[in-house]
Amino acid sequence: MSFMDSPPSETLLPAAEILRWIRDGFREYGPDRWLFLRELAQNSRDAGADKIEIRAFRNDLGRECLEFRDNGCGMTRQTARDYLFRFYASSKENTSRAAGRFGIGFWSVWRFGPVLLRIFSRHKNQSWAVEVDAEFHVEELPPARLESGTLIVLQRPAAFRNEASFQDAVKLGASRYCRHLMRCRPAHRILPVTVNGQLISRPLRPPGSFGHSFRNRRISGGAALGENPEIRIFSGGLPVWRGTSIAEITGDGERPSSPQISAHGLYPVIWMECPDIQVDLSRRHLLRDTRLTRLRRRGEREIMRLFSRILDQGGKRSLAGRIRDGLETMTFFLRGRTWLKAGLILMLLIPVEIFLLRHWLNPGNAATLEQLTRKEIRYTRTTVDDGVAGAAPDLIYSPGKNLYFRLFSAESFDSQRGFVYRPGVPETVKGIGRAEESIHVRLEITAAPDSLLPYPSGYEIDPSSLRWEGHPLRAELRGDSGARLIDLPPGSSGILSYSCFPAKQENLLNPEHRRRLQSLPPRKQWPAEIRELSEKVRNLSIAQRVTQVKDFVARKLTPQPAADTARRFLRLKAGDWTRRVLAIRRGDCDVINGFAVLLLRHVGIPARMGIGWVGTNGRLAPRLHAWIEYHHQSWHYLDLSIPPSAGPADSAKPAPLGSGPDAPPDWIPITGGLVSLITIAAIVWMRRRRRITRDPEKDAVLSRLVLGALLYPGRWGSRSSLWSSAVLPLMNGRRLSLRRALSRIQGKGLFCASPENPLAHRCRIILDSGSPHFRHLYRLIYGIVDLDPIAKAGIRAVMPNDREKDLLLDQLTVLGEKMKYRGWRVGITNKAEALPPQWIDISLLGRKLPRFWRRPVLAISLRHPAYIKAAGRASRHQKETILALIAESLTEAPVLFGHAFEVPSILARRVLKERP
Repeated sequence: MSFMDSPPSETLLPAAEILRWIRDGFREYGPDRWLFLRELAQNSRDAGADKIEIRAFRNDLGRECLEFRDNGCGMTRQTARDYLFRFYASSKENTSRAAGRFGIGFWSVWRFGPVLLRIFSRHKNQSWAVEVDAEFHVEELPPARLESGTLIVLQRPAAFRNEASFQDAVKLGASRYCRHLMRCRPAHRILPVTVNGQLISRPLRPPGSFGHSFRNRRISGGAALGENPEIRIFSGGLPVWRGTSIAEITGDGERPSSPQISAHGLYPVIWMECPDIQVDLSRRHLLRDTRLTRLRRRGEREIMRLFSRILDQGGKRSLAGRIRDGLETMTFFLRGRTWLKAGLILMLLIPVEIFLLRHWLNPGNAATLEQLTRKEIRYTRTTVDDGVAGAAPDLIYSPGKNLYFRLFSAESFDSQRGFVYRPGVPETVKGIGRAEESIHVRLEITAAPDSLLPYPSGYEIDPSSLRWEGHPLRAELRGDSGARLIDLPPGSSGILSYSCFPAKQENLLNPEHRRRLQSLPPRKQWPAEIRELSEKVRNLSIAQRVTQVKDFVARKLTPQPAADTARRFLRLKAGDWTRRVLAIRRGDCDVINGFAVLLLRHVGIPARMGIGWVGTNGRLAPRLHAWIEYHHQSWHYLDLSIPPSAGPADSAKPAPLGSGPDAPPDWIPITGGLVSLITIAAIVWMRRRRRITRDPEKDAVLSRLVLGALLYPGRWGSRSSLWSSAVLPLMNGRRLSLRRALSRIQGKGLFCASPENPLAHRCRIILDSGSPHFRHLYRLIYGIVDLDPIAKAGIRAVMPNDREKDLLLDQLTVLGEKMKYRGWRVGITNKAEALPPQWIDISLLGRKLPRFWRRPVLAISLRHPAYIKAAGRASRHQKETILALIAESLTEAPVLFGHAFEVPSILARRVLKERP
C-alpha cells in the first residue's frame, strides 16, 4: 500500500497555495531563515532524543544538503499522515512538557527553500520513508537503516559561494537556536547537538563577569554582569523571550523604545530556563500565568545574589555572606506581601498580648500564693482586675462536698467603683455548734502575721482545732469584714489544719451592722429602672422580693468572662458604677452578684458580697469567685452568675487561655517575641553594616553599577539590594546607600568634596569625590552640591566699600537687607574662573561652618561675563537687571537645589515692585 493512499486534503492543493499558507503561518516568526532548526530541534526533544546530529555539505549535483538526525522514538505512518502533513494539527496538544504543540513547526523547513525533502523514520519495528518535491508531490521511498529516530534531508540549489561558507552559516544558525537545548527527561540536562561532528552545546550561563549558575525546582539558569541589560527566557533550552528588565516578564515594565544603552554602565544579564512556560504560536511572547510570577521572583532573587557576589569580590561565599543572603532573601519576601508583614507583626504582638493579659488585665490568675495575708488584699472595685490575690492556695478539705470558701466580704458600696473591701471593720466571731457534720481543712501556708484563713460560708472555725505542723496552736482568731485572721509566728512554710463547724444562726443583726449592709447612694442618683423596681416590690414579702430581683438581673445582665468585662469597664472609667453596668449589660460573677446585692439593698434586704473560692471534690477552683449573702432571720446564700439549677461546683468557671497550672510558662511567648525581634534587628543591622573595603577594582565596578541603576532604574529592579546597600564612599571612611543618598537630596541635602577641601569635614555625611571612579558619577547626579568649586572660588561677604564701587551690588545688597527673614545674603569673588551667578546653600552642613556660610548665598563673580553685562545695564534698568541676574542664577546653576529657591525669586519680585 502506498504511503499516500489516503492523502490529506492539503496535499491536493496547488503548490502556490500551500506556499502561501506557509508564508502566512510564519509571518509572526520573524525573518530569520534558519528558524526551522529550532522547530526541528523541538520535535526531536519532544520525541525523547538524547543526541542530535546535523550535517551540511554539497552533493555530487552541486546542491546544498542539510541532514537533521535524532535518535528519538520516531513516527509511525499514521502519525505522519494525521499530523506531519496537516496544517495546525499536533499530536502533542495535551502534552505539558512538549515545546511544540501548534502543528505548524515542521512546515518551517520550506524557509530553507528546498527542492527536495526526504523523511526517514523508525518507530519500534516500523520503518518508512517518503520524498516531497518542490511541487509537493509525495512518493514513498525504501526505508533507511535506522536504529530509532528520524532523519530529515533537505536539498536546494547552492546559495553560498562554497561549501565552507554554507557549513559556517548552518553552524551559526544551529548555535543560535540549539546551543542550550535540554532534554525532556531528565529536565535541565544538556541535549548534545553536533554540526558536522563538532559539539556546539553549552551550559545555560550568560557571558560576563561575576557570573554564577542557579537551579531551583523547575527553574535554572545563570546570572552575570554585562555592558547591556538582558533578560532571556528559554523553554527546554530553546530561546522564547528576550527583554531588558525583570519587570518586563510579567508586563509590568515598559519596554524601551531604543536599544541604545550607555557603554559606561554595568547591568544584570539573567538567563532562565523553565520548561513549563507557556508561549504563543511564534514562541516570542509569554502567556501570563503563575509560572511567570515565579520566574520573575527567581530573577529578582538572582539579581540580589549577583550584587552580593560583587560586594564579596566574586570569591567563595563565606558563612556570614550566606547568612546575609538569607536575611536579604527574607527581606525580599516581606516587600510587597502584606500577609507576610502582618504575620511577622503578629509574632511580635501575640506574646506581648499574652503577657499583658496574664499579668496585667488578669492579675487574679497569678501563680499559687505562698502566703495569705491581709496586706495582699486590694479589692478596690467590682471587676476583679485590681491585683486581688486570685490563685487558689494549696488547700484540701474533707468531706468533698460543694462549698463556698469565703476569704472576706465586700460590704461597702462606692458609687464610682461598686462594692469594695474595707479592712479594719471588726466583727464578732460567732459561736459554733456540733450538731452537724464538720469540715476538716488542711492548708499549706507561710507563717506570717495577719494570715487569712479560708472557711466555708455558713461555717465557723473552731479555734481549738488549730494545728501547726500537727501540734496544737494557741493563737487568737479575729473577725474582720467577713475575714478570719490569725497571727502566726514568723518562720518557714508549714501545714496549718483546722476544723469548721456550722455557725449558730442569729435572728437579728445589730443596728450598726444592719446600717452598713443597707447603705445606698442618695435616691436621686438611682437609675429610673431601679426606682421603678423599688416601688413595684414595696408591699411584697421577702421571698417575693428576692424572686423579683433575680428576674430583673436575668433580664438585664449576661454572664461574661472577667477579662472581657474588665476591658469594657476600663473603657468607661468615669460615671456611676450602676449606670455603667446597665450600659454594658454584661458582667462576671462579682459584677452580676454585686449588682444583685445592690438591688437587694434597694428593696430593703440587708446584703453583702462574699469573695473567695468554690470548693468541689475536696479542692478549690483556680479562680476567685463572688456570691450573694443576704439576711432574713438568718443568712442565706445565692449565686446569680450560674444557672439556678446548678450548684456551687458549677460556678467554678474554667480559667481563660494562658492561665492555670497547665498553661505554658511565660518564657515561651517571651522567647518567641524576642526571636522575632532579634531577626528583624539582624536583618536591619547586617544590611546596613556590610562594610566594603577601599578597593580600586571594586570601586570601578560599583561606580558603573550605580551609574547604570541611575540611568535605567528598572534594569536592576526596585527590590534589588543595590539600592539599600552602602556603596557610595563618605569622607569619614564609611559608605552611604544609593536610596538614602537620593532621599537626602530631596530632604536634608547631600554634598561631595575632595579630602583637601577645608569644608570636607564640616558634616558627617559628605561624599568623598577623591575617588577617581566616583568623582565623575557625583557630577552627573542632579542635586549633589560639589563643595570643591565653592572652596576654589573664594567667595566672601560683600563689604561696604564694594557697594560704593558697584551700583548693581548696592541694589542687590539693599534687596538682601529687605529679605533678611528669608535668611540669605550676597557673596562676591574676583576670580575669573568662578561659577556664574548662582544660589549656594551649604548651611545644612551644620553649626561648624564659618558664620558667612550659615545662610544661603547668592554667589557673584565680578569678572564673570554675565555679571559684567548686567552691571552695564544696572544704571538704566535696575529692576529688570536684578531680576534677569536672579533668574539666570536659578536656571543655570548646575550644583544647587533650584526648586528650593523659587520662593526667594518670587519675594525678590515683590520687593522690587514695592520700591519706588
